[in-house]
Amino acid sequence: IVPAACFHESTPISVNDTLIPISYILPGDVIGDNIRVTSTIKILRPKNQKMIRYKGIIMTNEHRIHKGNLCIETECIPGAEKIDIEPDFLYCLNTDTKRIPIFDEEFTDWDDLDKREIKLLQNVCKLNHIHDFHERFTTGFHPDTTIKMVNNEEKCIKDIECGEYTANGEQIVGIVL
Repeated sequence: IVPAACFHESTPISVNDTLIPISYILPGDVIGDNIRVTSTIKILRPKNQKMIRYKGIIMTNEHRIHKGNLCIETECIPGAEKIDIEPDFLYCLNTDTKRIPIFDEEFTDWDDLDKREIKLLQNVCKLNHIHDFHERFTTGFHPDTTIKMVNNEEKCIKDIECGEYTANGEQIVGIVL
C-alpha cells in the first residue's frame, strides 16, 4: 500500500453550518460553501503512516493543502506537528470541486489534484466546470455485486468491511460509498 493522504475520523467538516466528524459524511452531503460530496472513503491506516496536527486538524503527513497557487504536503507547512497517534482507519472525501474546506483551509480531495491539474483535466475532457467531472467519469459496482470471501462465503459488496479477506487472500483495505 502506498501511504494515504487522509484524515482522522474526528476531523470536523461543516455541513449546514454544523461541524460533523468526517466519518459521518455521506455522498450527497453539502459541505462548506455549497460543495457536494460525491463519495466517502474509509481505509485501513498503513502501519508506517505518520500523522500530523495542523490548526487542530489531524491528518496524514502527505495530505496536500492549497496555499495560493501551490499545493503543499501538510508536513511541510510551518505549524504542522508530528503526533504519536495510530488510528485504525482513515477517512477522505471526493467532492464536486476537488477540494475539502476545513475551517479556513482548503485541502485536496481523494484525487489529490492541484489547481493546474484540475484546469488541465477540464481542458482535456472538455468540461465546462470541474463539477461535471464526477457526473461523467465516476463509476463503480452495484451494491449487490457479490465477492467471494474467505471460506468461499459470497458477500454483497455493500456488506464488506475494511480488514476482511477475499477467497484469494487479498485484504480489503478500503471501501468507497
